[in-house]
Amino acid sequence: MSAADTQIPSYVRFGIAGLAGGGASFVSHPFDLVKYRMQLSGKGGTERVHKTSLHAVYNVARSEGPLAIYTGLSASILRQLTLTMTRLGLYSVIVDRFTRSDGTPPSVSLQITAGLVSGFVGAVVGNPTDIALVRMSSDGRLPPSERYNYKHVFDAISRIIKEEGLVTLWMGWKPAALRCMVLNVTQIVFYKNTKVLLLRTEYFQDNVGLHMLSSVLSALVSAFATAPIDITKTRLMSMKTVGGKAEYSGMVDVWIKIIKLEGIHSLWKGVTPTFARILPNNLMIFLILETLTKAYKKVVLGDKSGRGF
Repeated sequence: MSAADTQIPSYVRFGIAGLAGGGASFVSHPFDLVKYRMQLSGKGGTERVHKTSLHAVYNVARSEGPLAIYTGLSASILRQLTLTMTRLGLYSVIVDRFTRSDGTPPSVSLQITAGLVSGFVGAVVGNPTDIALVRMSSDGRLPPSERYNYKHVFDAISRIIKEEGLVTLWMGWKPAALRCMVLNVTQIVFYKNTKVLLLRTEYFQDNVGLHMLSSVLSALVSAFATAPIDITKTRLMSMKTVGGKAEYSGMVDVWIKIIKLEGIHSLWKGVTPTFARILPNNLMIFLILETLTKAYKKVVLGDKSGRGF
């Protein structure tokens, strides 16, 4: 059976990616919230409210209630169903297009290119939900008079358009796109090639154990690679305009002010919850991707090779 005979249709690729991302959001959202709170703690050189990730969880639960860690879940789900579905689905479609007839995948350089392109497109498509997620998840840290108080993700998007203009939905899109491009390469490309390298040894088989190990390693690389970009995205998306002047002029301005006022190490502020968030997210996404891809190939395409994502 040739690769063409077992190639999954594009719409199925996007559907599987959406299910994987949506399912992962229920596990990863609390870590997202803690990450945003950590990234905004000590902003501008002020005293850091949260000393550690666990301290942040304790503070949120104490001041806002134990269920507050799921504040903004609707935005998280919709973000996964737009951004994640696009970046994972498009990546798979591009790689499928350049996979040889004998099933040999394209070169690593082409996989990286596919990751960068699909990451950029995914970030642009998902930026409105990203804005909503950052604001809803970090709202509780503000005084009551300064909170957005969005009811749900659709309320957030509609109010942003009404109160701040349509273009605000793409505020911070540059660091968001850069982060998503780096994430795609360090998450997907690293995962797939780590899996291939480990399979070449005599110690691993293509099973859940291998998928989990590859997920953990890619999560570690992704967390450290994206942290300095992620904090920039969070600061830009959560900033307010006072007297017609924005707090930051752009991505470079955020980096300069963080280094000057908070220290260069603060670029990795929130890296622990970032890793804690990416790890279960990776595990859920890749396990779902592998399982659903194998099932579709076996049941619909009649491919019993056992190859997954």
